Amino acid sequence: MRSRTLGLLLLGGSLLILMLTVLALGSQHAKAVGPPASGDWVISNTQSYTDTNFIVNGSLIVQNNGRLTLQNTTIRMNPANDGQYSVRIDKGGTLLVRDRSAFTSFSGKKYGFMAMNQSTLELTKSAVMDAGWVWAGNGSSAGVFIDTTAVTIQDSTFSNDYYGIVDSGRDIAVTVVESTGIACAA
Repeated sequence: MRSRTLGLLLLGGSLLILMLTVLALGSQHAKAVGPPASGDWVISNTQSYTDTNFIVNGSLIVQNNGRLTLQNTTIRMNPANDGQYSVRIDKGGTLLVRDRSAFTSFSGKKYGFMAMNQSTLELTKSAVMDAGWVWAGNGSSAGVFIDTTAVTIQDSTFSNDYYGIVDSGRDIAVTVVESTGIACAA
């Protein structure tokens, strides 16, 4: 009887350790829940969305070590004024936009779109619309602002942007293949 009780305790303890291990490993990739109802949507982990539509009532910020993958997903930025919000990929952040995904404005007002130094941006078979509202300073408010070397744009469309793609002026290389509606500025 005592050995059976001891066996059950060991089994229960092992199951508890297994459950805690699974929970600890799962916390490294937080559950993807989409943007908050208001305020900035900050991506600091790995998140993926497929066949989804979001209205973002703040900026979308992909931070260092953050990775956001969008597939057939539309992000509608909702600024009350031109330039109030932006899509920003910070140093060490990654934004992958694929398979008929799109960024556009819900409110009709313009938003910023910036791939900062040492970030990664990939646009494949997707669209960026309504980005940029004015040329000022280094051009970061004029369209899809590129300040990184890790950029691939393939079979994508840019429309109703102030400028399509704006190069920061650094010595960068942007790969653009079979894309339309691009007015480049440097």
